[in-house]
Amino acid sequence: MQALYHEKGFAGHKVDTALALSCLKLGLKHGDYVAGNRLATAYFDGRLGLKKSDKKAMQVYKQSADLGSKGACYNVGTMYDCGQGVPKNLKKVRSL
Repeated sequence: MQALYHEKGFAGHKVDTALALSCLKLGLKHGDYVAGNRLATAYFDGRLGLKKSDKKAMQVYKQSADLGSKGACYNVGTMYDCGQGVPKNLKKVRSL
């Protein structure tokens, strides 16, 4: 939640994208799949000072899915379906 406060400037916090990014990375490191999903989306969109990278987004979405995020699992399937960050693979999509 701290990442969102710093990213958007909610609840009186100053906008600080570097701190938001740091919070997301730390959250994922400690098993927070919500933080991981938001971090993957930041890679996918090229936000928070990150270079847009479908490949890195896919890696982080997979981590989040392995931690239990249904949203990340959906995003992994969509990326396999569209061939974003990985080769298109409909067998993988069906196995998720």
